Amino acid sequence: QLARVAILNVLDRRDPEGSRSFIETAVTTDTSEVKALAHTPARFEHESAYLEVARSGGENAKLAAIRKYLDLADQVLGARESDKALGMYHTALDLATENPERIRALGAMAGIADPASMPQLEKLLDDKQLARDLKTPIANCAVCIAEAALDSDPAFAEQVLGYWLNRAPDRDIARRAAAGMRALGHDVDLAARAGFISHWELIGPFALRSFGDSFPPEHTYEPNAAYTGADGRQVTWEKWFVEDPSGVTDLQARFTPSRQVAAYARAVVTVPENCDILVKIGSDDGVVCWLNGKKIHENDIKRGVVVDDDMVSASLRAGENVFLLKIVQGDGAWGFCVRLTDTLGRSIKLNN
Repeated sequence: QLARVAILNVLDRRDPEGSRSFIETAVTTDTSEVKALAHTPARFEHESAYLEVARSGGENAKLAAIRKYLDLADQVLGARESDKALGMYHTALDLATENPERIRALGAMAGIADPASMPQLEKLLDDKQLARDLKTPIANCAVCIAEAALDSDPAFAEQVLGYWLNRAPDRDIARRAAAGMRALGHDVDLAARAGFISHWELIGPFALRSFGDSFPPEHTYEPNAAYTGADGRQVTWEKWFVEDPSGVTDLQARFTPSRQVAAYARAVVTVPENCDILVKIGSDDGVVCWLNGKKIHENDIKRGVVVDDDMVSASLRAGENVFLLKIVQGDGAWGFCVRLTDTLGRSIKLNN
């Protein structure tokens, strides 16, 4: 058998057309000769053989054949024949027996982002097992298609994005679906749905020597003021909206430099009546929190952001309430999040 595999490999390299019948015979038998298929380049001369084996060959042969067929589809896509390639990926998705090959096809379909793929996705969602196992690549493909259709077919895009907004398998899919809905004019605030403060003003960075260092934003709020920050740069207040469904603001991506510094975040929260709440804070690294000018919490610590890591009881007054945070940074990642709940831990819907 090893000799036959070697001979098939040589024949395929020297005479692809002439070797076709040998390849077809080899892959229809579930033996070690299938290795010949796995180790030879994908060739269009063998396309019909790949499809035949993918439909009716032994299990190992099916797997090898579908991989080769996907290789051909990739070549077609590389030649910018996206319509033809899309049809091949659909066929591969129908014939695939293992999830890695399904995921590969879905990834390529996401890149093409053609609404013609939606029936394929719906077929997968109708299968409970596949819908569960492939939820993330299915969602990614659907959202990619919807994003590409925002201008050309906004009604279709809205339908798809709205569906996945409420069923997103991860934060990235949720964030993208929400961004698409906002692009269509919808007011979508995933962070606020979960009780996170999502509308902030940020200022920084300020050069930090110790946790207790104090900077002007702690003492007065002047929305148009400019202060000398780290490296001698002038810093001003900037509005910031949190897109992350977990309410996290990545300060390292926002500010430079991001070692041995501090930044401030200010938010106004409005409630209809006086209420007792829990303020739940995650920070990287340490944090100080003021509410309506009164310090309610501080934690000098080195850590990563964990939602609800710190918790402090507080009271909101009817009308506007001002939160101010100082987030200090040593090195590495840098960020924060704040979530408000009632005293039983239930998220509060915020007007922020």
